[in-house]
Parts: sequence; structure tokens; C-alpha cells
Amino acid sequence: MKIYTTAALAVLGGLYAATGAAATVEYSNHRGTDSYTWWGSNQVENYDVAVRIDSPEFTGLSINGVTFHVVETEGVGDFKIWGSKALTLDNKVNAPDLFSAAVSADNGTITYTFDTPCEIGADGLYLGYSFSVTKNEEQTQKKPVAVIKDEAGEYGYNFYLHTSKTYGKWIDNGEKSKFLVPFELTLSGMKGENVTVALAPDYYGAVGNETPVRATLTNLGYDEVRTATIQYETSGRSGEIEVDCAGLPAGQFMTSSEVSFKLPATDATSDGGLKINVAAVNGKTNESASQQAEAHLEIFSRLPQRTPLLEEYTGTGCGWCPRGAVGLEMMAERYGNRFVGVAYHCADLMSIFEEEDYPSPAPAQPVAWIDRVRKTDPYLGDIPLATPAFGIDKVWEESAQRFTPADLSLTCDWTDESHTAIEAKVRANFVKSYDDADFRMVYILVEDGLTGNGAKWAQGNYYSGETDKWPEELQFLVDSPRSITGFVYNDVAILSTDPKGIEGSLPSKIDADGSYDHSTTLTPADAVSLTGEKLAQDPERISVVAAIIDSRTGDIVNCTKGKPGVSGTGIVTGDEVVETEYYNLQGIRIEAPEKGRVAIMVTTHADGSRKVKKVM
Repeated sequence: MKIYTTAALAVLGGLYAATGAAATVEYSNHRGTDSYTWWGSNQVENYDVAVRIDSPEFTGLSINGVTFHVVETEGVGDFKIWGSKALTLDNKVNAPDLFSAAVSADNGTITYTFDTPCEIGADGLYLGYSFSVTKNEEQTQKKPVAVIKDEAGEYGYNFYLHTSKTYGKWIDNGEKSKFLVPFELTLSGMKGENVTVALAPDYYGAVGNETPVRATLTNLGYDEVRTATIQYETSGRSGEIEVDCAGLPAGQFMTSSEVSFKLPATDATSDGGLKINVAAVNGKTNESASQQAEAHLEIFSRLPQRTPLLEEYTGTGCGWCPRGAVGLEMMAERYGNRFVGVAYHCADLMSIFEEEDYPSPAPAQPVAWIDRVRKTDPYLGDIPLATPAFGIDKVWEESAQRFTPADLSLTCDWTDESHTAIEAKVRANFVKSYDDADFRMVYILVEDGLTGNGAKWAQGNYYSGETDKWPEELQFLVDSPRSITGFVYNDVAILSTDPKGIEGSLPSKIDADGSYDHSTTLTPADAVSLTGEKLAQDPERISVVAAIIDSRTGDIVNCTKGKPGVSGTGIVTGDEVVETEYYNLQGIRIEAPEKGRVAIMVTTHADGSRKVKKVM
């Protein structure tokens, strides 16, 4: 059986360009878009900087040329590029044992081209450059070494260092500093069709549906990778899939792309292995020694949809925190009921937890955690603060793709017409069995539209006057004062059961396709902050968040959110809107929201109820 599918490609490699010769390729150890940081000892001295080339993928290849990035400024010069089997010193001076050549800087780089290509043996080698600093008056002289920060170790730290004064011995400065030294190589000696494959540890599918698989292909050859023939085997099934790999061009050594394909549907559940073999590239035999990969694959009766729980930590005294409120509102506008956000206030009159009792660490705000395992920013996501933009949606979507063994249904009712208490009932529907689990329920009351008078209710705002620095949706903060009185707070956690979960709320033995019920009663009158502030201001603006937590890992397995209705119904009746009013964040009524500004929409319904929602 052969299936043809179009791959979803995301280039993961760096900046590469074919040299024109079919068997010669370019390699870079970094993305071309990564900006350099400059490192130095602030001293007048000689520098020796090296990188290690020892990955198995390089063994047997030859280096035709090497390029390093340097600073061109007065007082920095006498550049040399060298190679060595080991990092050694002779009378405190670097002593390379392969080659050393004087080079000149040109447009921020130094390059050495070998007369005879240098072969990379199984033991690898060091490549490096040396230079002297004779002045330390300017920043470029004090920090003359080009580096790239690599906090996550995505590329592997690679920064060896020796200097004539400060570092008298060779040191491995990569892992310590989280830096890598950027460089480029021209390589030869590789095969034409040579593609490796890597899989994630686990994949999941549902009976009657195709199972999506994402694999990472890496090109170690010199030919363009147009197609790949992927053979698969799992739970007694096997087949062959032809994958379109357009986007892996020639001359780009070790460029990786993520390809997506689907395994055919099956009518039976299973729990076993998945074997993948990239048998051919461009219709020719794949010559890679790493063309196979294995993973775990489970097929369930269905696949529950994960709703990530985004918990934000904020505070009225935190001047940068208002971007989190905007982030949560934009997520609610974009994803509707699929988005569940909770805002924990810190060190202000809406705080319900001491810092040591927070569900997740939050020593500084703003900060957010998704499912209590993924730390991020409630507005930026993983986008650096230096280039601010809305990015929490990308992190949330990645989290939403994680497998979850259960989904939740929630009903919640007021126990009486006086809104004394809320009875919340959940049904957890599992697809996976467990013999000794410790899943627990967590319930959180959240309220929209919290506001009050006085300085304690004012929101700090460091964005005030920060013209031309922030995206359009934060412009209203730029135009607002440093302290915003009458600010309206949404998604505020006003009451919570034990953040670690209610012990015994779900059984330890879970059956596949089993459903388990739990209920609890939540009393808004108990929603009192650490400072004694009564937080339940309006029953119509209160919602219930219910979540399953795996108490052994702290991971939120799934969550849902609902509003209590009229007693005994679970539904707010008379939902027809009879009046709509808009207010700005200072509580002043306005005709309509301005473009790019957040406003508060208050709707009055036929049954007399009112709903408050933040809109843009």
C-alpha cells in the first residue's frame, strides 16, 4: 500500500547556501537570524577561541574552508585561523598541531580556504582563531568575541577559550556561559542521498481515524531532498508512504525539516511500537546509516481534546503586568470557550495565596504557567521582550497538541436563588487505563469585572509614555497614566480548593473508556483575600474552573470552565440581550471600543442578569 501526502515543513537549520559544486556543501552551526552577542575579558591581551567538531555526522568528511565572525575595530587585529587535534599550550602560548594561517578581516568575518581539504577523523578536531587586543577603551575592544546565547542548549554549547592574562589555561566556557561561537564550514566528501530520521517518543491515534505522525528528517547528503519513501510497521500493520520534502535544497548540510504524514486508520485499539525507515530519497536508495527510528504508538477508542489551563501571576503593583490582562483577553477572543485562563494576584488586595502556596513558582511577575509544567509570558509567550509581540497563542497551541487521557464535562448550579453556594459536578471520561493512578480534581472560582475605589485598586502601568515601543493592542496602556484608577480586573482567582488536588476525588484504578463523577460545593462568601477583602462582588460574573491534576507530576491533565445558572437548571435563562454598554478601563462609559483598545462590555439580558466581558 502506497499513500501520497504533502508534508508540513518547518526548516529548523541555519543559514546555508550551495557552493555550486554538487559534492560541496555549506554548514552553519546557528540560525542565520540569530543576533550576535559580544563577549570579552575587558583586558588588553591575546585571545584564542576554539570550537569542537566531533559529531558522528562529520566523520569522514573534509573541510574545504572555515569562517568565523569577528569585530573590526582599532586595537583588535593580528588574526589567525588554526586547527588542532587537541588544545595545548607551549610556554603559555597556543600550540595548534594541524595548521595555523594568518588571515585578514573582511566585512566582519575571517575565512581560511584549505589548499588540500582537511579530513575529519573519528576523534574529531578543534578549529579556532586567535587575535590580539591592544586597546580597551571602546566596548568593541573590551568584548571582541562573537557569541550566540543558547539558553536551552538547542545547538550544543561550543566555546573554548584561552587568553594570555585572564584565562591562563584552556577552559570549556560553553556550558558555563550558555554561549556558542558562530562559524561556517565548506564541506566535501558526503554522499548524494543521505537522510536521517528522528521521531518523538510517543504518538497517539483513535480507532477509525488516520494517525498523524511528525518526523524530523536531516539531510546529510549534497543532493536536494524532493521526496522520501517512508516504510512503517506497527501492531501487525505495515506499508509505504511517499512524502513530499520540497524545502530541503541542495548544498545545505545537516539542515533539518519536520515532515508530517498520516498512518492509515485502523478498527482496533492497540498499544505497541512504531518503526519508521526512510528507505529511499528522490527514488534512490537512502545511504544513511541512521535511516530508521522507533517510537511508542497507542490507538484508543477516541482521542480526548486537551484544553490547556493558563495560569497567570500578576499584581496591581506590577507595572509590566497589564500586558497579561491583554494577553488573556486576546486568547479568549481568539479561542472562545476553549480557552481557560486564571489570574492569581500577588501582594495586593486580591491575593488569595501566600507566595509559597502558589500552584506554580512565581518569584517575579508577570509570568504564566500552562498546565503547571510550561513556564511562559502571559502575552509574549516565548517571544523575547526585546522584540515584543503577541505570542502566547503559539505556546498555548503547542500545549493543546499534547496527549491527554481524559476530558471533562462540567455542570454547576447555584444552590438557591440567593446565590449562597455553587454545586459543581464533573464527569471525567478516560480513554486509558491505570492500575495505581493519583488523579485529583481542582476547582477554582474566577470572577470578571472586579474593581474598586482607592489607591489599592489602582493598577501600576510602566507602559505609560513608552511611545513606539509596544504593539498596537498595548497602546491604550501607553496612553494611560502610571497609575490607572478604576481598573477592571478579569479572570481573577477568588477561591480555590487545594491546588494540589482533592485527595481521593478520583479513583486510583482507572478503566479505559471509564467515566468517573465528582462534585463539590463552593461558597463565594468564603472568597476572602489575604488582606480580608471580600472578592465576590457580583454572582453573575463568577465562573467555575474544574481541572484534573496528576498529583505525582503536577501536570494539569485537562480542564474546563462553566458559569453557574439559575438553581436547578445549570443554564442562564432569558439570554436575549436587551442593552449593551461599554466602559474604558478607568470605568468611564464610552460609545464603543476604540480600535486597538481594550474596553469593558456590559450586557443586560431579558431575565435581568448582567454579563461583563473585556473586548477589543
